[in-house]
Amino acid sequence: MIRIKIKFFSIYSDYASNDILEFQKPITVEELLKILVDKYPALSRIIDSIKPIILVNGIRVDSKYVVKDNEEVALIPPVSGG
Repeated sequence: MIRIKIKFFSIYSDYASNDILEFQKPITVEELLKILVDKYPALSRIIDSIKPIILVNGIRVDSKYVVKDNEEVALIPPVSGG
């Protein structure tokens, strides 16, 4: 069993709660995002308009990264300001 800790930051935390999900096998970040959107439908609109930066164990990854057992995935909105 693969356990993945999910953390939502900033605007994403308004639409979803930090969670621990379990899977039968490792999955890609892209697959994980689809699962999160299914679980938290309101999150879909936000992710479509504000693409998250994905960190796994504090390191930025792309959508093809395979998330493994006991890893922590964080969704963070892009930072902007002036």
